Amino acid sequence: MKSFLRLCCLPATLLMFLDACTVQDHQPSTPNCQIRTLDILEKSSFWEVRNKDEIFELDGQQIPIGKARSYSYQFDEQNRLIERQYYRFIGSTVDQRTTYEYSPTAVTRKVYNFGSPEPVAVDVFPVNERGLWARTGLSYDSEGYLIEDTNESGTTNYIIENGNVVRIEYRSTPGGAVNSYRTFAYNLSKPNIGYVEPEFMGKASRNLLIQEEDHAGDGSVTSRVDYHYLFDSEGRPTRRYTDFVENGNTYYTILDFTITCR
Repeated sequence: MKSFLRLCCLPATLLMFLDACTVQDHQPSTPNCQIRTLDILEKSSFWEVRNKDEIFELDGQQIPIGKARSYSYQFDEQNRLIERQYYRFIGSTVDQRTTYEYSPTAVTRKVYNFGSPEPVAVDVFPVNERGLWARTGLSYDSEGYLIEDTNESGTTNYIIENGNVVRIEYRSTPGGAVNSYRTFAYNLSKPNIGYVEPEFMGKASRNLLIQEEDHAGDGSVTSRVDYHYLFDSEGRPTRRYTDFVENGNTYYTILDFTITCR
């Protein structure tokens, strides 16, 4: 088997997927590699991380960081996500395993905590002939992109341009006034790295996410996140990092990824 580091696009507020036309293929796409496993290790300089055993060098700074969370994914030979393992190193320990079972009409998700042999939750998601979640209130365009989601919390509309989600609008009711919205910017020369948590909700953005902004209904910016990438000699992202400020202090979140091919 071949192994190499690669960065997965894991936005803080939106789960983005790589060319995921159906529920069966929500996984990163890598040339000449059928992915068997993907391991994601999140590190941080945030005060909550007690054991900072690594130095992150940035613009001449040496920033102590430590493990915050880890995610491990397994795929079957049809490129479908079949298992997700999540572990949290900070705060209250979380050790959670999630499995996915597929049929032509539904996906069954089972959640297990701390190695328990019995699931603590079982959810069944009906899917349509395209493998997209068939819940009432979801609308997709002809290419398989989710464009509207109406539920008890309100209505969310997705604006698609050039194969990317560029804006998400939040309304109280379908067709009502926009209460707030989020915009996205992409590096159009780079493909989307992908995220692998299946939401059964349509095709993914095509390109690499580099910025998110939250806006109030009047258009004012309420928050902004910029995503920075490091690449290997072949142009593949190997690390993504972001910074945020709390109480006047700047902290960093780093994501490192390892892919194993079949």
